[in-house]
Amino acid sequence: MARRKLPTTNFGSRLTTIRKDRGLTQVQLAEMIGSNQPAISYYEGDGHPPALVLAELARALDVSADVLLGIEPDRRPAKSRSNVIPTEQRRIWKQFQLVQELSERDQRSVLRFIRALAGDKAKRTTKEASARR
Repeated sequence: MARRKLPTTNFGSRLTTIRKDRGLTQVQLAEMIGSNQPAISYYEGDGHPPALVLAELARALDVSADVLLGIEPDRRPAKSRSNVIPTEQRRIWKQFQLVQELSERDQRSVLRFIRALAGDKAKRTTKEASARR
């Protein structure tokens, strides 16, 4: 039995346009939804994401699923990135989330280490500023 051909919806071109308007690469969008770049490329081509992925894409791009599906227009200005977290900050946040899996004692050790590093950096910055005067 032949597979039924889905009607052309321009979903892929809408997804591409919205992603680019938000200033995101395919890799960044994939990381935001817990996927990979080939999947985003597939969705931006002829592929159609499952409902759960559609919801994740809408959340990551800060639009409604209706906008992604072309039911209503995107009214947000291009390059509006108020909720887009830079890749490096997202990577660091994921690492910090791993700390929650540690024992309470190990969590305290990690926090002491971070405070020591941050304090050491603050001291160096203060010394450098004093030396310039």
